[in-house]
Amino acid sequence: MNKTNNTYVKEISVLKNGVRTKDGEDIPGTLWLVTDADNDRYTTFDPMLLGKAMENGTEVTIEFTEADSGTVSKSGKPLMNRSIVGVKVAQSVPA
Repeated sequence: MNKTNNTYVKEISVLKNGVRTKDGEDIPGTLWLVTDADNDRYTTFDPMLLGKAMENGTEVTIEFTEADSGTVSKSGKPLMNRSIVGVKVAQSVPA
């Protein structure tokens, strides 16, 4: 089940560059790390809309899946992988 979070994008950075093979064709790709205003982290292959929202200081609704990463933090809390599956930009309300 997907989860959502209304937030602001604080930072977007390259997490990993790589190449995958599909139908015998090599396809280059970049996995991006997205950090929100609450310091929650997500990954995505398509940061375009998130980058625009970050530049404009616009609130977004991030839809994501969450899965246990198999590792734990120093405090003993399980770390989660959050993969973005959808983004909606908040609609501006006329004054």
